[in-house]
Amino acid sequence: MYLCCINPKNAWSWMYRGSVVMLLTHLVEKYPEYVSLALEHPNTYKILDNSLIELGGALSMDRLIAAADCIKADEIILPDVFKNGPATATEARKSIEWLKDKGLLGKYKLMAVCHGNNFNEWEQCFNNLKNMPEIDVIGVPKVTSTWLPERSRGYLYNYFKDTEKQIHFLGSWYTLKEITNIGEEVFHKVRSVDTCLPSLYAIQNKHVWEDRDGTIDLEKAYEELTVEKYDAVLLEYEKELDKNIINNFKGVDKQ
Repeated sequence: MYLCCINPKNAWSWMYRGSVVMLLTHLVEKYPEYVSLALEHPNTYKILDNSLIELGGALSMDRLIAAADCIKADEIILPDVFKNGPATATEARKSIEWLKDKGLLGKYKLMAVCHGNNFNEWEQCFNNLKNMPEIDVIGVPKVTSTWLPERSRGYLYNYFKDTEKQIHFLGSWYTLKEITNIGEEVFHKVRSVDTCLPSLYAIQNKHVWEDRDGTIDLEKAYEELTVEKYDAVLLEYEKELDKNIINNFKGVDKQ
């Protein structure tokens, strides 16, 4: 599983230490330096989010594609509807048809987010997305962990263990302990996870097994966020992984 760190303004460049990066459409639109960093790293696999969590609603396909072209994204997250499985599946179908009409289907890998206000709704949404051949990746949002045993998306493993779709965990609702304790099978099945927690932990002087306290402003520069503190958090995360999981990171295929 690749860790995609989502960092505030003074730490945007640190996101490119990894093989995979998650970028946000509204920041692409607003900050030329955010775009420049993306273009300076052509070999980094770039996932472009539709900014639903940050803005309260997903941005349109027109804006998403314009931003994707701007940063030369490899993958885009289709518009979704927070905690609403049926509406999300409908949006995914509409977005795929939009891409077909524009002759853009196949230009980017497509991620669709699997939403649900409860287990049954999530399951139905997952099956709907799984049966859409145009979708390459299914994203499991962090809010899902709020109604799962032990607050862990690892309990959904039986649903995605045999699917040909890749799996991405969107964010971390509580703590990075969800990832470090997730188990080897799940860890290697889930392609990637994005989170702001390494920066937040560094700012708040927390350990990776502690619950988060709020979030960060991605457009703010935090004086208390130093590279030394940030690196210490990542080292602690890696040590926790080593305790529980045999880790084997490889490069991402950008085909």
